[in-house]
Amino acid sequence: MRLNLPKQYSLRDAVSQDAGSLFAIHRAAIQDYVEQIWGWDDAWQEQHFHRGFDSPANRQVICDSDVPIGFLCFDSSPRLISIESIELHPDYQGRGIGTSILNQLIA
Repeated sequence: MRLNLPKQYSLRDAVSQDAGSLFAIHRAAIQDYVEQIWGWDDAWQEQHFHRGFDSPANRQVICDSDVPIGFLCFDSSPRLISIESIELHPDYQGRGIGTSILNQLIA
């Protein structure tokens, strides 16, 4: 998938070596929300995240100058793109990155 992101940001295919850094982003992005609703069990969350990462084929890493800052998980077919999740590290939220990705996918 080829998208045009705001200057300096890019997307690349995820590889298995990204799992640890992407889990850290996942933790930073959603831990507070999950904790309020269900409680956060770090071991369970990490195991669940890595289990879903066994096949990174439909995962894109969102980068700032080659540094991972988020990720996009999706499923696609010729007629449909289904977004599973889009997560950005809190330091990068509110900059239009996620909005740009979603708008391009909709278009």
